[in-house]
Amino acid sequence: MVIAADTSSSAGLIKTILATDAIRSINPKINITLFAPYFPYARQDRRMIFGEPLSVKVIANLINQRVSALAGKQITTLAAD
Repeated sequence: MVIAADTSSSAGLIKTILATDAIRSINPKINITLFAPYFPYARQDRRMIFGEPLSVKVIANLINQRVSALAGKQITTLAAD
């Protein structure tokens, strides 16, 4: 099963997590592929303050617990010479 999700906001992310959880409760063995063009909290890849959560890791763990695969969209900007 492929789920295309709008994860550009925290609300969209929560809806996606709830939807994948509902699907898993119906059929725990189903393979779920999540297509998310935007990965939330991806810019926080290091801790700035001691004790601060590493948001990208927390979100990745939440998603990895519920889906079999994650597909996304990479936008590459080329600098003009």
